[in-house]
Amino acid sequence: MSIKKIGLSALVMGSTLIAGCGSDSGDSSNTYLTYYNLSPNKASVLLYDDDTLISVVGYESTSSLKTLESGTNKIELKVEVSEDLNETLYEEDINLGKDKFNYLISFNDLGEDSADNLPVLFRFDNKSGDIDEETFEFNLMHLAPEISSLHGEITVEFVSTEDYAAAVNDGNDDDNDYTVLESFNVNFKESKTLTIDDDAEKYYVILKDSEGTQILRSASIAFGESQYFFALKDSKLNDTLIPSLARIYNSTGATLEFRDTSLESYFRIYNSADALGEVSLKLNGEALTDDEGNEYVQNVAPDTLSLFGTLEPENVGTYNVTLQHDDCSEAEDAPLADKCSSSPYSFRNGEDKTIVYYRGEPNDDRQTELENIAFSNTNRAITDNHQVTFVNLLNNQGDDAVDFYFVKKGEFIDNSAYSLIQRELGDINRFVIPSGTYDIYLTYDNENDVPVTLASEFNVEFGSDEGDQLGDWIIFAEPANDQADGSVDVSVSGRDAVLNRVPMNDTAAEASKSE
Repeated sequence: MSIKKIGLSALVMGSTLIAGCGSDSGDSSNTYLTYYNLSPNKASVLLYDDDTLISVVGYESTSSLKTLESGTNKIELKVEVSEDLNETLYEEDINLGKDKFNYLISFNDLGEDSADNLPVLFRFDNKSGDIDEETFEFNLMHLAPEISSLHGEITVEFVSTEDYAAAVNDGNDDDNDYTVLESFNVNFKESKTLTIDDDAEKYYVILKDSEGTQILRSASIAFGESQYFFALKDSKLNDTLIPSLARIYNSTGATLEFRDTSLESYFRIYNSADALGEVSLKLNGEALTDDEGNEYVQNVAPDTLSLFGTLEPENVGTYNVTLQHDDCSEAEDAPLADKCSSSPYSFRNGEDKTIVYYRGEPNDDRQTELENIAFSNTNRAITDNHQVTFVNLLNNQGDDAVDFYFVKKGEFIDNSAYSLIQRELGDINRFVIPSGTYDIYLTYDNENDVPVTLASEFNVEFGSDEGDQLGDWIIFAEPANDQADGSVDVSVSGRDAVLNRVPMNDTAAEASKSE
């Protein structure tokens, strides 16, 4: 079943695209489409071609490159309202040309009745295998409405990394005294294509605002004889607006994001090993302190998110990270079993991470060691859909994986559309649910392939109104009992688990734990 909510029907085309998209001549009967979901109000969007679902695309993700029949196609963007009901937010008959790379982008609030919220289509010639020797083609789409409002027209510069380093280290006060190999200007909803002589081994891509102030310098990039597609987009770092460049890979549909290399690195921790009590973090043996000397990421209670720690740009790098608690020793001559857990960890510019500590797989003596995994934090406004980050920390299930279900009221677990199947220890997965009331189940299949409930939570109302479970959530699946000696009971009676549900963006909010 499908309902429609479509206002303005005209498709917005990238302003440089209409005049410079190339001809439709050629022998290919196919063309290509990629959808990029940059609408923060929709964590998951369904892409349809001529009434056929061809991709489900999460926020800040792209579909894989879809091969379609050339000519005019009915393209729709929908969202799931319930398990058997979709809502159409965008529908348009689009001439996608012949043998073209088409990029359909949604940003702002998809589905809202405003010209500012209409998707934009960019079209580029397919030059696969047809790039001149010792050159590369750089294609950029400006998809950043907030950055446009803040910084105006953007200048894009290509600089040799060697030349840039020499200019910065030449002793002069002017750090802009470097040679610009190529440059162009671009505005919001424009695309630009530039063929560049590959005169450098590696490049920095530098963005400057309308006043000439640098707002982004990428990490070094090596280009080959190929077509490259990048998007300038709005990003958030610890709830602060920043520009970023996202490279879109046609071959896989993946993106690689480049942020300014002078940004801070943010992180927080979550400790699942309850028996350790409060824990503190040290980097290279030292506690983290703010500008006033106050220590942070200290005395963090079990099963809670710490407040954020921050590494200033000049301090970003790899550290030996130690998790300290009352029963461990930092002495160099302490027995290995008594030492605090330490491991190297790399903190990078522009990252916003949660580091999760948990007990790993038990050995033959049922003993475990502390391990860690990490995931990127998200920063979305409260909407009518909710991203769930599921983290499986269950080390007491033997060889059995677990299944995780969100079952909407009036529906059934065996055909739930919102589920994760056969999740292993240390797996991190994300999926999206529409607002509604759900029962949550964590199960495993016994030797007779019969589902057995490990933990559950009932009548959880996710929504966008006061009193609802607002926004995006992290759900940690953990053993119900954590032994002080780190041992694990893998018997049937020892499989007990809890689901600890924590708001993604509010460390002060009260978590919900269910068994």
